[in-house]
Amino acid sequence: MLKERYSGLSATERRIFWILLSLTVILGLFASTLLDTFIAAPTIQRRIVNAIPVLLLAVSLASALLILFGRKEAGSYVLVIGFLVGSLTPAALAEGFGIPAAFVLLAITLFVPPQLVKGRGAAVLISIGIIGALAIILVDAFWGLPRVTAHADDISSARIVSIVLGLVVLLAVAVQFRDFSTRSKLLIFALGTGLTSIVLLATATAYFTQQELRTSTRNSLVAAAGQSIERIDTFINFSSYEITSDAQLPAVIAYLKASPSVQAEQGDELIALFNALPKRDPFTMGSYALLTRDGVDIIDTYTQDIGINKSNRDYFIEPIKRGVTYVSPVRYSPTSPDYAFYIGTPVFDVDGSILGVLRIRYRASVLQQILEETNGIAGEESFGILLDEQNIVLANGTDPTWVSHTLVPVEQVTYDQLRAENRLPEIGTDALFLDMPLFLNSLQNLSTQEPFFLGTDTAWGDEVEVAVANSSVTNWKVAFVVPQSVSMQVINRQNQLVVIIALATSLLIALAGFVVANTITRPILGLTSTAEQIAAGDFSARASVQTNDEINTLANSFNLMTDRLKDTLGGLERRVAERTADLEMARLLSER
Repeated sequence: MLKERYSGLSATERRIFWILLSLTVILGLFASTLLDTFIAAPTIQRRIVNAIPVLLLAVSLASALLILFGRKEAGSYVLVIGFLVGSLTPAALAEGFGIPAAFVLLAITLFVPPQLVKGRGAAVLISIGIIGALAIILVDAFWGLPRVTAHADDISSARIVSIVLGLVVLLAVAVQFRDFSTRSKLLIFALGTGLTSIVLLATATAYFTQQELRTSTRNSLVAAAGQSIERIDTFINFSSYEITSDAQLPAVIAYLKASPSVQAEQGDELIALFNALPKRDPFTMGSYALLTRDGVDIIDTYTQDIGINKSNRDYFIEPIKRGVTYVSPVRYSPTSPDYAFYIGTPVFDVDGSILGVLRIRYRASVLQQILEETNGIAGEESFGILLDEQNIVLANGTDPTWVSHTLVPVEQVTYDQLRAENRLPEIGTDALFLDMPLFLNSLQNLSTQEPFFLGTDTAWGDEVEVAVANSSVTNWKVAFVVPQSVSMQVINRQNQLVVIIALATSLLIALAGFVVANTITRPILGLTSTAEQIAAGDFSARASVQTNDEINTLANSFNLMTDRLKDTLGGLERRVAERTADLEMARLLSER
């Protein structure tokens, strides 16, 4: 039965039947690549998007079967409307599918209905397809409701499928181009060349503009990261300069060189001096302390620490050992509740020998304050994150709850070491990390030539663009972050402008193509109709052309030829009549 049905199809119907079956196979292969994504889809929105190829597969197969059973008009309607729904849905639910979907719908519309449906039905289907393609592009460019971000691999697969389909349609058109009507040839040529040029130009413009805007955004992000870490470095340098100057105060040097009895007499004066020094910045300076050459805390504005031996503290060891100012990691103090960092500097005698160490404790909240001041400098919703060499978060410009957390779970040995150094709070390891392995991996493999990357960890809440700058005076670094949705706003506006210009130009080209095609083909159709009337024996028919071009010349020549043919046939008829009369007369005479 199917063989008989297929045998009854025309050559055009057979060709379209096989093209639709090929499309079914292509969509089936595409759908198979999305199976894992469909199963693992976290939301119904993503699941619907990944199920669209299956819908289009069913539509193309149903259309092919309708054509096989002789219902070619119904098959055309199913194909166009099905692909319209199946193309518009992903454009409204996910980003990135608009252009490929519109291209597929337009290719299907311009190829199938004109060959299967005649008259008004073909015009309706073509109108539905063109309007639908425009609607898909507009939805993709201007849709305001939330949409999921499609995976880059899925978008690439969709583009490959659309290109393959385009090549199939182009090959089919090329094979049967000479069999098309003159009007179809003109429309295909005008629309094909014009729209292809517009699409290529719009694509190239959008691509290079996007690249330029992306570069500008990344440069701005890198500059913001550098500016943020520079502010922190400036604060550290200024604080180091201050404490170095304080360490050279005569009262400090004299106190360290004095005998215990003299120190007891002058202790109150030095404590009063140390209590006055933090008033320069009371919100950030936690305490001033003076340690002896043996590491004993002899003067401290935090009086509970006086008398404690701190020779095992890094802010004492490094200045004594290397004779330079030292900035410690941020840690929790074992004797106070502050989350702070320390700057220690050696106190030198006039002969250059080290008498002791002057130490300042700075509240780590100053780092949070500096980062909060940089919020927004790389664009709306941009912010910085400060991390140390162990990738422990020291400050977050928008979410202080990240502070003191690690990016990933740490090994027990590392955890014990960091806890021993008071660099982590007393919380369980399960609540300690932020679950950001991709962020950590990007930090560890960061290129100095391209210090930026895309952050996709779920902890961000949305995909973000990140630029990193390292401190020149500490082991810290700033990762400056901006949500990709924000950074893409300028690019999206540019794309919208390109889409509007491209659509307006395409509509003008399409309108011009229809006008030119009708201008050329209408007189030809008139000549064809006149020729058919004359062939039927109506020699009174005349070709009427209202133009002054070659077609008008052809029409006049055709009318002149018709007149001459009419005169010739009239003369022949007169001659036949005369000969017939002569023969009749001769017959009568012969009978007489």
